Amino acid sequence: MYDLAKRLDIHWCYQCGAEIESSKDISIEHIIPWLHSEDPKGLFFDLKNIVFSHKSCNYGAARSRKGMPCPSTTAYQKGCRCEGCKRVNSEYKKKLRSRSY
Repeated sequence: MYDLAKRLDIHWCYQCGAEIESSKDISIEHIIPWLHSEDPKGLFFDLKNIVFSHKSCNYGAARSRKGMPCPSTTAYQKGCRCEGCKRVNSEYKKKLRSRSY
C-alpha cells in the first residue's frame, strides 16, 4: 500500500501535512468518521473519504479532543487560522488537487 501511495504521490499525512517516509508509519484514515454516520458502509468504502496519515498522527487525533497542535491540517479543520495552519492546509489541498485518478 505504501509503495502505491508513494508512486501516486499521495503519501502525505492528512493530519500534519508531512511526508510519510516509511511503510511502517502509514495508516488509513477516513476524513469523515464513518462508524456512527447515517451511511457507515458508504463512507467506509468511499475512496474520496480515505486518506493516509502517520500512525502516530492518526491515533493521536483519535484520542485527543483538541486534535493536533499547530501547525496542522487538523488544527485548521477545527478552526485554527494561524499562519502556520493556513500554510500547511493550503499545501495539503494543492497536493490533493494535483492527484489524477
